Amino acid sequence: MKLNPPSLSNSATTAAPPIVLDDSQQAAIAGALAQEHTGASLIIGAPGTGKTTVVIELVKAAVEQGIDPEKILVLSATRRSAGQLRNVVAQSIAGPIRGAIVRTAAAAAFSILTAQASSQGDPAPRLITGPEQDQLLGQILQGHQDGLVPGLNWPPSIPEETLGLRGFRAELRDLFMRAAENGLGPEDLDALGREHGRPDWSAAAKLLSEYEAITTLQTVTPDAGRRYDPAQIIDDGAYALSTWQGPRKPGWDLVIVDDYQEATAATARLLSVLARDGSQLVLVGDPDVAVQGFRGAMPALLGRAGAGQPGQIHLDPQRLGEFAAPRFVLENVWRAGAQLRTITTAVTQTIASVGQVAHRRAAAAVASTRLGTDDAGDGRSRGPAHPDRGDNTGSTSELIAGCEVHVVPTEVLQDALVANVLRTESLLHNVSWSQMAVVCRSGGDIARLRRSLAFAGVPVEIVGADIALRDEPAVRPLLVAMRGAGQEELEIETALDLLTSPIGGLDGIGLRRLRRALRSEELEHGGGRNSDALILEALAHPGFGATIADASGAALRRVARVLDAGHKALEQTGATAQTVLWAVWDAAQLAQTWQNAAVLGGPGAARADRDLDSVMALFRAAENYVDRMPQAHPQSFVDFITAQDLPADNLASGGQQEQVVSLVTPAGAAGRQWDLVVVAGVQDGSWPDLRLRDSLLGSQTLVELLSGRATDAKGLGPQARKAVLYDELRAFVVAVSRSTRRLVITAVDDGETLPSVFLDLVSDLPGVQVRRSPQSDHVSAAGEAPLTLRGLVGVLRGEHQSALLADDTDRARERAELLAYLTTQGVKEADPTNWYGTHEVSATAQLFSDDAEIRVSPSRLEAVETCALRWMLETSGGQPAQGLSQSVGTLIHEIAAKFPSGTLPDLRQELDLRWEQLKLPEGWPSRRQKAHAEVMLAKLAQYFRDAPKRGQVDVAVEQNFTVTIGRAVMSGSADRLEFLADGSVRIVDLKTGKSAPTKEETQANPQLGAYQVAALAQGFGEGAAISAGASLLYVATPTKSPTIREQDAITDPEENWAKTMIVQAAEVMASNCFTAKTNPMCRVCPVRRSCPLQTEGQHIVPPSAPSLTVESDDV
Repeated sequence: MKLNPPSLSNSATTAAPPIVLDDSQQAAIAGALAQEHTGASLIIGAPGTGKTTVVIELVKAAVEQGIDPEKILVLSATRRSAGQLRNVVAQSIAGPIRGAIVRTAAAAAFSILTAQASSQGDPAPRLITGPEQDQLLGQILQGHQDGLVPGLNWPPSIPEETLGLRGFRAELRDLFMRAAENGLGPEDLDALGREHGRPDWSAAAKLLSEYEAITTLQTVTPDAGRRYDPAQIIDDGAYALSTWQGPRKPGWDLVIVDDYQEATAATARLLSVLARDGSQLVLVGDPDVAVQGFRGAMPALLGRAGAGQPGQIHLDPQRLGEFAAPRFVLENVWRAGAQLRTITTAVTQTIASVGQVAHRRAAAAVASTRLGTDDAGDGRSRGPAHPDRGDNTGSTSELIAGCEVHVVPTEVLQDALVANVLRTESLLHNVSWSQMAVVCRSGGDIARLRRSLAFAGVPVEIVGADIALRDEPAVRPLLVAMRGAGQEELEIETALDLLTSPIGGLDGIGLRRLRRALRSEELEHGGGRNSDALILEALAHPGFGATIADASGAALRRVARVLDAGHKALEQTGATAQTVLWAVWDAAQLAQTWQNAAVLGGPGAARADRDLDSVMALFRAAENYVDRMPQAHPQSFVDFITAQDLPADNLASGGQQEQVVSLVTPAGAAGRQWDLVVVAGVQDGSWPDLRLRDSLLGSQTLVELLSGRATDAKGLGPQARKAVLYDELRAFVVAVSRSTRRLVITAVDDGETLPSVFLDLVSDLPGVQVRRSPQSDHVSAAGEAPLTLRGLVGVLRGEHQSALLADDTDRARERAELLAYLTTQGVKEADPTNWYGTHEVSATAQLFSDDAEIRVSPSRLEAVETCALRWMLETSGGQPAQGLSQSVGTLIHEIAAKFPSGTLPDLRQELDLRWEQLKLPEGWPSRRQKAHAEVMLAKLAQYFRDAPKRGQVDVAVEQNFTVTIGRAVMSGSADRLEFLADGSVRIVDLKTGKSAPTKEETQANPQLGAYQVAALAQGFGEGAAISAGASLLYVATPTKSPTIREQDAITDPEENWAKTMIVQAAEVMASNCFTAKTNPMCRVCPVRRSCPLQTEGQHIVPPSAPSLTVESDDV
């Protein structure tokens, strides 16, 4: 066979070369169309033998023999493969074709049901989407829990708490799917449950009956077509066809099934009905590459197809799929050479047969995969070059072929290795990105690799949607805006969500800057509202806050504009979800920004593509929602989407991007091929994943019982575990058989994470290159030369700096000239003006003028003393958000202020009343925090009880003060002022931290000293001008009683250490230089990355580093 087999992974615009079939392929096509084989034929072949090519040529030959194309049906396993195959089939047939020849089994069944509705004069039927099904099941279960209808009598093994979980609904859908695939209705499932002692099946059967009744009731209006569940649609189509009454019965003369190993029992029943009606069946597949087992695929149907007697069609489960089909075996592997074929054969030999093994003997017809050419034919390259680069410029000897196994010590090195392999092929060997793929076992590995590859500049495409529509980053803010537009009083949570969404565009720092700007403006006008109230005011009245000219102000106005547009759209007569959504989307003005990002390429292009696709999916959902419920309020659409936990169809999953690396699971790789395939992360425990595929409701046990592999419903046995292993091996066969030239397999071995035993199936074969990178290899497993512009610039900068340090002026100049050239070509990283640390200090002025007053807070004096740099950075916005412990501490302070001499019952009652203010989620963390708070209050009550013993005769709380000390204006609030009998006052500062300072450290505590200075300066009034000292009251230390640390009284109001400290601190605060000091708090410092004393905060380019200025006429 001298050809390039049609690549379903790459749609070429140029005319495909003529296809020359080998003898076994010609025999299979001729036999399938022979007159004596009028019932069914079976064509089996190993990976790469041209099965899909045979399907295409079979359709072409059938049309040439006179079969009407409209009477030919090709069934494909998935929508993606059907769409790709449909285009190739359409191109191979001369003349126009009405309708789709290639469909999935579900699509074919839906066309039958549509034809039935049309023949009966009924509206067109509709499918229930996955999210709709999930939401409906949730509503039914909630109705039972609320007592609206009688309970379902779930067994004790299914507690009531699980009924509302998304995972439980997934279990139900899986059980219903398995039941439908095996032709079971609610009554049948209930009978099996009672027969085999499975009350959960009986309860699920009742739920299934209610579900079917509700979906039927939804179509009682004359203008609504019947709604079908995707799990049952194939059986519904088969039943409609078998009971058809009247004319215009749909049917096909020739039905070809590609990838028959992925067929379910329901598909086999539909084919049986078609065969009874006279359709000629051609079943094409390979039982060793089935990857849809989690969706009910039965590769054993391939082994069963040849059984039975001609003309006899059986629908009972034990003989379903017996078509007495003669077998044709494809004998030559054209995808890859002998070595890659040996690998595939070695793995398939470990899989138990299902009655078909002849295809495993297929030999590689291509003598060598080197150069990616067809050595048995005309030598055309199998790996298409980039369309914008012309022909492959690299010499053919440079292309790497065969199989390599790489074992690296860390996951990071593995990701770097994968990126390096891909970039090497693209940059050095001119292989198109679209001719490369990375196969991972799980979605988690795909997500991690996507981030790593994107960072390395490798364009990737992930097949399929993986998150619910409501959780798409582009969709969520639109839903929040629609909900906010309908709120009578906008909630602060909604406002903050919008401000930090793509609509507002603020990050945490920007939001804090906005709060401060609004608060500052409020104070200037004599107001006292907090920033939350000011944000809500600004969004309700777009003119408010118009004076804020920075980016935070612009974000505020954008959000206000969007909410205003949504509100006006809601007030319009006949407002629908579509009209309100459009108003919000149009006001957001994100379309052009995302479109430009998608078109221009770069790191954000893929994200922009997905964002636009997600918004389109949301509009499509709104359109469908309005069609079904035209009178529904727009807000109910928001509730509808928000309640959906399942991913919805997305345009991103339909088309295939050009010039991107495919990042797929084995299921996504099935039926496709690439020049280079990397199988990443072949790890023990994840591949194979031998966990039994059963569930809480025993859906797999049901399948085993119905298939005869189990005699009871007590659970899965050894046979089920073997079936899981064989499924894992089939997935591995798919992964290693996709390459036409080069196969790279990677794994991590760090002593805890170990390579899979599957790796041994490959690494021990002759000719396979096994490379193990030791932990001490600091060069990296990815290779030596940098293959990204960022990496190249880094190397050039490093060599330039090293040359300068070594006084090698010529080498330094050479590297500088290269960097200058890259700068002229638009590489921003090469431009020295963009290098961190190369600019002069931007400002050296003091923060305050010499005669300005300096505002000082007693609580921050210790920070200035301990580390002036940390104080400056935190004061400028470098503080983290308040944590849970701080929130609890604030609550304790407020309770202590309300009950300055309270008893323990008083304090605990107040805690109970105010605990909900913290808005903590239910669970043990909240209970633990509350128990800790109760312990603190107990110590606080003990302190109050013992206060008279310490001489207290009166007490004041939360006493504010402002005093002037030199140029320092010190203001603050003291927690407690305890008045003694002699007229003096003791200042007490309440602390909720877990560690107290030593007695010696307390004597020099800046905060307590500042409070004493304030008292001496009559900051608390004339009656509190004599200090009796100050103390720290700790109620969270690991002691039975409160911990008290005392500071001696300061008696001289003019000359004392605390006053001197305040004056000096003010000078430090006003200066232009802030000293960093190493101290015990460095390990928890929130600004350590900006500290030159810390490794992560040091200058990338030291201020004293040498430099070389380059002036060249050439660059």
